[in-house]
Amino acid sequence: MSARLLIETFTFLKRPTSIQPTARLVLLAVAEEARERPRGQLAARQARITADEMAVRVGVEPASLTKIYRHLAARGLEVRVPIAPLDGAGRMVFARNGATTTFELPDFDGYRHVERKKRPGNGTAGAGRRARERGVS
Repeated sequence: MSARLLIETFTFLKRPTSIQPTARLVLLAVAEEARERPRGQLAARQARITADEMAVRVGVEPASLTKIYRHLAARGLEVRVPIAPLDGAGRMVFARNGATTTFELPDFDGYRHVERKKRPGNGTAGAGRRARERGVS
Protein backbone atom coordinates (compact mmCIF):
# COMPACT_ATOMS: atom_id res chain seq x y z
CA MET A 1 0.00 0.00 0.00
CA SER A 2 1.19 3.48 -0.83
CA ALA A 3 -0.06 6.34 1.30
CA ARG A 4 1.16 8.77 -1.36
CA LEU A 5 -1.00 7.16 -4.06
CA LEU A 6 -4.04 7.17 -1.77
CA ILE A 7 -3.53 10.87 -0.98
CA GLU A 8 -3.07 11.61 -4.70
CA THR A 9 -6.35 9.81 -5.46
CA PHE A 10 -8.26 11.54 -2.64
CA THR A 11 -6.94 14.92 -3.83
CA PHE A 12 -8.07 14.16 -7.38
CA LEU A 13 -11.54 13.10 -6.19
CA LYS A 14 -12.01 16.48 -4.50
CA ARG A 15 -12.20 18.05 -7.97
CA PRO A 16 -15.68 18.52 -9.40
CA THR A 17 -16.19 15.66 -11.84
CA SER A 18 -19.04 13.53 -13.09
CA ILE A 19 -17.53 10.34 -11.69
CA GLN A 20 -20.08 8.05 -10.06
CA PRO A 21 -19.63 7.03 -6.40
CA THR A 22 -18.92 3.38 -7.27
CA ALA A 23 -16.29 4.45 -9.80
CA ARG A 24 -14.65 6.60 -7.11
CA LEU A 25 -14.43 3.50 -4.91
CA VAL A 26 -12.77 1.58 -7.75
CA LEU A 27 -10.11 4.30 -8.03
CA LEU A 28 -9.52 4.15 -4.27
CA ALA A 29 -9.29 0.33 -4.29
CA VAL A 30 -6.66 0.46 -7.04
CA ALA A 31 -4.75 3.19 -5.18
CA GLU A 32 -4.83 1.12 -1.99
CA GLU A 33 -3.34 -1.95 -3.68
CA ALA A 34 -0.89 -0.19 -6.03
CA ARG A 35 2.78 0.34 -5.24
CA GLU A 36 4.89 3.39 -6.02
CA ARG A 37 7.77 1.29 -7.32
CA PRO A 38 7.80 -1.76 -9.62
CA ARG A 39 7.48 -5.09 -7.80
CA GLY A 40 7.69 -8.49 -9.43
CA GLN A 41 5.79 -8.44 -12.70
CA LEU A 42 3.87 -5.28 -11.79
CA ALA A 43 4.98 -1.85 -12.91
CA ALA A 44 4.73 1.20 -10.68
CA ARG A 45 1.12 2.28 -9.98
CA GLN A 46 -0.19 -1.19 -10.86
CA ALA A 47 -2.17 -3.69 -8.78
CA ARG A 48 -3.86 -7.05 -9.23
CA ILE A 49 -7.36 -7.43 -7.82
CA THR A 50 -9.87 -10.22 -8.46
CA ALA A 51 -13.37 -9.35 -9.65
CA ASP A 52 -14.89 -10.79 -6.46
CA GLU A 53 -12.57 -8.74 -4.25
CA MET A 54 -13.24 -5.55 -6.23
CA ALA A 55 -17.00 -6.18 -6.07
CA VAL A 56 -16.85 -6.53 -2.28
CA ARG A 57 -14.80 -3.33 -1.92
CA VAL A 58 -17.14 -1.34 -4.15
CA GLY A 59 -20.36 -2.93 -2.89
CA VAL A 60 -21.71 -4.21 -6.20
CA GLU A 61 -22.20 -7.52 -7.98
CA PRO A 62 -19.17 -8.71 -9.99
CA ALA A 63 -21.26 -8.58 -13.19
CA SER A 64 -21.69 -4.80 -12.88
CA LEU A 65 -17.97 -4.02 -12.63
CA THR A 66 -17.51 -3.78 -16.42
CA LYS A 67 -20.07 -0.97 -16.52
CA ILE A 68 -18.11 0.90 -13.83
CA TYR A 69 -14.81 0.41 -15.67
CA ARG A 70 -16.39 1.70 -18.88
CA HIS A 71 -17.76 4.71 -16.98
CA LEU A 72 -14.22 5.59 -15.90
CA ALA A 73 -12.76 4.95 -19.37
CA ALA A 74 -15.38 7.23 -20.95
CA ARG A 75 -14.05 9.99 -18.71
CA GLY A 76 -10.43 9.40 -19.68
CA LEU A 77 -9.59 7.26 -16.64
CA GLU A 78 -8.91 3.74 -17.94
CA VAL A 79 -7.83 1.68 -14.94
CA ARG A 80 -7.58 -1.76 -16.59
CA VAL A 81 -4.39 -2.95 -18.24
CA PRO A 82 -5.08 -4.87 -21.48
CA ILE A 83 -3.91 -8.50 -21.60
CA ALA A 84 -4.28 -8.79 -25.39
CA PRO A 85 -4.35 -6.17 -28.14
CA LEU A 86 -7.76 -6.87 -29.72
CA ASP A 87 -10.42 -9.54 -29.79
CA GLY A 88 -12.26 -10.69 -32.92
CA ALA A 89 -14.59 -7.67 -32.74
CA GLY A 90 -11.70 -5.19 -32.53
CA ARG A 91 -12.07 -4.47 -28.78
CA MET A 92 -9.31 -4.43 -26.17
CA VAL A 93 -9.19 -7.53 -23.93
CA PHE A 94 -8.79 -6.76 -20.23
CA ALA A 95 -9.72 -10.03 -18.53
CA ARG A 96 -10.39 -13.70 -18.98
CA ASN A 97 -11.92 -16.39 -16.81
CA GLY A 98 -9.64 -17.55 -14.04
CA ALA A 99 -7.25 -14.62 -14.29
CA THR A 100 -6.80 -11.70 -11.95
CA THR A 101 -7.25 -8.31 -13.60
CA THR A 102 -4.28 -5.97 -13.59
CA PHE A 103 -5.15 -2.36 -12.84
CA GLU A 104 -3.09 0.78 -13.23
CA LEU A 105 -3.79 3.99 -11.37
CA PRO A 106 -4.16 6.79 -13.95
CA ASP A 107 -1.87 9.81 -13.99
CA PHE A 108 -4.14 12.41 -12.40
CA ASP A 109 -1.71 15.27 -13.14
CA GLY A 110 -2.30 14.87 -16.88
CA TYR A 111 -6.05 14.34 -16.50
CA ARG A 112 -8.35 16.52 -18.51
CA HIS A 113 -12.02 16.00 -17.77
CA VAL A 114 -13.88 14.44 -20.68
CA GLU A 115 -17.59 15.19 -20.46
CA ARG A 116 -19.86 12.74 -22.19
CA LYS A 117 -22.23 14.18 -24.74
CA LYS A 118 -25.82 13.98 -23.60
CA ARG A 119 -28.36 12.45 -25.92
CA PRO A 120 -31.08 14.78 -27.12
CA GLY A 121 -34.43 14.26 -25.48
CA ASN A 122 -36.35 15.05 -22.36
CA GLY A 123 -34.92 12.30 -20.17
CA THR A 124 -37.54 9.72 -21.13
CA ALA A 125 -35.46 7.93 -23.75
CA GLY A 126 -36.43 4.48 -22.51
CA ALA A 127 -40.10 5.28 -21.80
CA GLY A 128 -41.32 4.17 -25.23
CA ARG A 129 -39.42 0.90 -25.06
CA ARG A 130 -40.69 0.18 -21.55
CA ALA A 131 -44.26 0.91 -22.65
CA ARG A 132 -43.92 -1.47 -25.62
CA GLU A 133 -42.55 -4.18 -23.30
CA ARG A 134 -45.60 -3.79 -21.06
CA GLY A 135 -47.92 -3.95 -24.11
CA VAL A 136 -49.01 -0.30 -23.80
CA SER A 137 -49.09 1.65 -27.06
